[in-house]
Amino acid sequence: MYLKKIAAIIRGKLIGSNIKINNFSINSKNINNNCIFIAIHGKYFDGHNFILEAINNGAKALIVHKYVSVYIPQIIVNNTTLSLGKISAWKRSKYKHCIIGITGTTGKTSLKEMIVSILQKKYNILYTIGNMNNYIGVPLTLLKLNNNFQYAVIEIGGSSYKELVYLSKIVKPNIAIINNIDIAHLQGFKNLFTIIYSKKQIFYYTKHDGIIIFNDDDDNQKNITNNIHNKTIMNFSLYNKNATVYASNIQIQAYIIKFYLHAWQKKIYIHLNLIGGLHHISNALAAATIIIALKNNMTLQNIASGLTDFHPIKGRLYPIFIKKKQIILHDAYNANPKSVCTAINILKNIPGYKILVIGDMLELGSQSKYYHIQIGKIISSAHLNVVFSIGEYTKNIIYNNTFYSKHFTSFTDLIHQLLCILKNQKHYTILFKGSHKNNMDTLINILLKQLPK
Repeated sequence: MYLKKIAAIIRGKLIGSNIKINNFSINSKNINNNCIFIAIHGKYFDGHNFILEAINNGAKALIVHKYVSVYIPQIIVNNTTLSLGKISAWKRSKYKHCIIGITGTTGKTSLKEMIVSILQKKYNILYTIGNMNNYIGVPLTLLKLNNNFQYAVIEIGGSSYKELVYLSKIVKPNIAIINNIDIAHLQGFKNLFTIIYSKKQIFYYTKHDGIIIFNDDDDNQKNITNNIHNKTIMNFSLYNKNATVYASNIQIQAYIIKFYLHAWQKKIYIHLNLIGGLHHISNALAAATIIIALKNNMTLQNIASGLTDFHPIKGRLYPIFIKKKQIILHDAYNANPKSVCTAINILKNIPGYKILVIGDMLELGSQSKYYHIQIGKIISSAHLNVVFSIGEYTKNIIYNNTFYSKHFTSFTDLIHQLLCILKNQKHYTILFKGSHKNNMDTLINILLKQLPK
């Protein structure tokens, strides 16, 4: 793509030669062949401060919001972040194959990885790496689109109505799915009604004659398809035998999940190598519904094989086995009321001594204290052995509760107390749960280094 074409797409002013560009980057350290560096101006950083580094690493051109005195061509725009979105929207418009759009409150990344695990056995696919699902990550993924990819699987997150509309407009999926809806990011959404309406935007922006898929078990999606026209509607359910895809004969054991998946008036046995929870089955059904919606040559056997090959993702109920019957569950990538409840329900059903280390659920705005108190009530009924909390709002979890608990203000004190308890336990599970900004990764790494080998 030549710079004049890029400048026209983003309505910028080209200064310098009209050279050809093959790659885009916002990371000055990650510059590929014939790459243009987009100087994103964010809340905590300014890409314009890294222009010289980008040039030294091989950048051939720049997209900037102000003129810079350099020897390579530059395109000047009003907003580099919006320009990133405009280029990715143009790339999407040229893509001839199917894009799958995924959104929801929890489990988006796990669902995406399940779909990828099934599809990549037969097809060349582009998909969201990690959790790059926001107003920066989604456009960066779409910039990699070309028609050699037979499918694209795009995860769409967001912390406000505006962001979800923006991303849904860019992605314009052929098939869209909402796996669940619940309370999260209240600082941006304010209330559950706004969350539901915001998630629904992906259905509005699904391509004409596309397919939309909803979770029939989710009370917050009961009317989610109202006023959606010219789209095929499909659904999945743990219980409803009238759903497009449903489950039966569910068996949840400590480290294995078994059930029958029903679709196409057939059924197939599914074996998931995951620490138990109904949410895993729901995600598996959602992934299967996507595959069925594609109407390609994949079979139920392909679906079952892909699901069996799916493994836990770090930070999402990821098991770390210390010794036999000694496990750390790393579930600290993110936290909202629904995901915390899910994790606690899983912990309480695992045999042995049960310890919960919980950090703050963030971005709940003025309702933070309320939801942390509610989580405390759920913990009280879970009959755990020990609950340790760290953070500002988790003090409300242990307030006026009857289980053995302690609140900490430092990692050092928490680890010391934890090690004292573990000395006398041969069979235990420790669940670490909290929002990413709690730095629970660091806490887990400190513990792992100090545990006896």
